[in-house]
Amino acid sequence: MKNTSYFLFPVLFCLFSCIDNLESPGISPSVDQIDMEAEGGIQQVDFSSGDWKIERIENVKSDSRIFGDIYSLQNERVSENALLELEGEGRLEAIWPNKGFVITRNAQDKLEIVLQENSTGEAFGFRIILSSETGERIISVSQKASQGYEFTEIEYYVGEEDGDSLFWKRGT
Repeated sequence: MKNTSYFLFPVLFCLFSCIDNLESPGISPSVDQIDMEAEGGIQQVDFSSGDWKIERIENVKSDSRIFGDIYSLQNERVSENALLELEGEGRLEAIWPNKGFVITRNAQDKLEIVLQENSTGEAFGFRIILSSETGERIISVSQKASQGYEFTEIEYYVGEEDGDSLFWKRGT
């Protein structure tokens, strides 16, 4: 009997410790790190469930929260120049003269991140902090700095009907 209990205890311990956790799986985005070129672009993020919200958006450089405009999916402005956060579906915009982004949650399990060109001369990055009842998850977004543009030649044509009366000079 004693030998049986020595054998039975480890077997039962292994069985009960290997049972999967039956709680909800939490937030599981298809990507949690997005690296974008300086020219900007679009990244789609898919989730296994829609039981989460955008808690806040933080600037990587200063760890400060980002302000912007919050819109409904019907394009109605909900908040202007507010701390960016989103409970359900909608759109968040933070647009500056030389960089910016738009985050759209157009379905419970989808997020679209659109970055504009970063012409600031330095890298840009922010974190999207998602939360649910089971915890938090962070999606980090980084964007390279634009190197600018270099033109070797610009060709143009001015016809007889073309011109601007304020700046057009006629000379001999």
